[in-house]
Amino acid sequence: MSMTPREAINQLQREAIALQGKMIDIAATKAVRFFTDNFARQGWIEDGQLHPWEPRKNGKDPGRPILQGIGRRRLSVSLRYIKVGPYSALIGSDVPYAGVHNEGLRINATQRVHPFTRRDGVAVKGFVRHIDFQMPKRQFVGESPDVYKSVERELFKAIEEITNKLK
Repeated sequence: MSMTPREAINQLQREAIALQGKMIDIAATKAVRFFTDNFARQGWIEDGQLHPWEPRKNGKDPGRPILQGIGRRRLSVSLRYIKVGPYSALIGSDVPYAGVHNEGLRINATQRVHPFTRRDGVAVKGFVRHIDFQMPKRQFVGESPDVYKSVERELFKAIEEITNKLK
């Protein structure tokens, strides 16, 4: 039994509204998966090109991947999305140091250390030291054309499914 043109239009409108409600969840889930995969890739992918993260300089844990701690300290586990509105979502981490790793940080400061006594009883005089530290940028979250393309493909696939139902 085929539909009348009016019924087909009404059905298409219902399907479009349902898809509209689901698309933000689909897009956000795809983005979180893409960003989480950056930890396995040990780098950031942009335009299909892998930009590997800078390796550790201290040589500690040579077999452990970069930015992979244990338990709560694993940044990849902390990635989440929050639905901000009907057509937008925010993807990020609640770990306070995630932004420093994602964007990098340069610290150039002078630290005044007050006199103190160490645990072994030795008195240490106060002194001043200069700190010059660069935390390398190891991007794992951000705007990516690859995420947009992936979401676009998913959207076109969903639209195609809807139009195939109406045939």
